[in-house]
Amino acid sequence: MNKHPLIDFFYFDGNDDCGRTLTQILNQSDEWLESTHDFIQWLFPLSAKSGANPDAPLIDSKLISAFSLNEIGVNNLIKAFDRMLKFYGLHRENETIRKGSNWDSRKGFWFTEPTHNDLRITRIISSLARLGQERYAKAFLDALNALSKEPECGFSENAMEYWKSAINSSAPSSKTPELKGENSLISADNNHKLRTLLPEEQFEKVSQLIQNYEENLSRLYKERLEVMEYLTTRR
Repeated sequence: MNKHPLIDFFYFDGNDDCGRTLTQILNQSDEWLESTHDFIQWLFPLSAKSGANPDAPLIDSKLISAFSLNEIGVNNLIKAFDRMLKFYGLHRENETIRKGSNWDSRKGFWFTEPTHNDLRITRIISSLARLGQERYAKAFLDALNALSKEPECGFSENAMEYWKSAINSSAPSSKTPELKGENSLISADNNHKLRTLLPEEQFEKVSQLIQNYEENLSRLYKERLEVMEYLTTRR
């Protein structure tokens, strides 16, 4: 398996495209986090390119496999989440998010009027859900929904709708057994049963769909093995 920049970043103290490690980014001041726009794409990757940092790597099935195989990456993702919550003046206890001790000093940077942080929050929620941490994405959304009812709230008009839709992102199943032989959905016996039940044209279409599905499962299974080896040998 070739070098994977996001796995290296989350698991092996690798650098982003500006030479910064995850730890270095999380140790930056609130002022730095506010004024710097090319780090968030690494802390919370998505599957679509960012206009602010088009060189940042994207989520792929290998990263999702790594997160399902080894908790180090998940723990670092949650550290990044907690740091951004602090940046917003919020604090997490398990799956409950409330105002933190610095709320009054931080709310003006994102809560009382629309800012670029609306887009950052969309990214955070979507990335958490995509990487298998939907419970934290939902906890964040619940906190935002509660805050939206406060008189000082200045979220943009469509912000809550974007944040709700972002949580619909979810990681594909990491259970990718290789199907072959008698375990295959298109074994000789199943083929015969399908052929007797379906018209020929429909049988061909169904058979092709099943074959494509099994080929994808096999590919993901092999890829998962590659990721396991990468996580083991890269240490």
